Amino acid sequence: MKRKILVFVTLLLTLLTVALSTACVGSWQKADPLKDYDFSIDNIVEVRISSSPMYINLHGTVYGVKKGESQEGDEAINAIAEAWSALRQDAVFKKAKKYDGITTGGTYYYECIFADGSSLKLTRDRVDNLYFNNGSSLRIASECNLDFLHSQYKLIMQRENVVGHISQDHDDNCDCDQQLTPE
Repeated sequence: MKRKILVFVTLLLTLLTVALSTACVGSWQKADPLKDYDFSIDNIVEVRISSSPMYINLHGTVYGVKKGESQEGDEAINAIAEAWSALRQDAVFKKAKKYDGITTGGTYYYECIFADGSSLKLTRDRVDNLYFNNGSSLRIASECNLDFLHSQYKLIMQRENVVGHISQDHDDNCDCDQQLTPE
């Protein structure tokens, strides 16, 4: 009788372990924090990129362009809209990675402001974890799409596109307009 109970308990624990580990994996793989956004070229009115202070420069400069201000800005917004769309179509998200203590670097902030006034802010840390403004913390399985998005945003990193600086007492939970100090 003791042997049957031991076999039953072992089998039950094994089944529970397999079921719970599978459930946890499935929950973060199916997350899609980009599904509620329309990245069409007509819907995006402004884009911004910034980095944490002292990553690119001392002040954490915020670069941005608005639709209709210049032809180069409109071309950059078109390229960024296509990059967001590609990221959303091909993105397979996975669990966030912990810092290893060896990797160095800073944080990038990508922002997209839409015609209805809503916005999407994506924070990318030094190990490529992505933090969305809806609270999700994930990694993207294919980092090529993330690099493509970054390269499109880098098109607006020019002196004439500076819209402000991130204050040194930066809080990740505050809105970008609140943390900007005019140039």
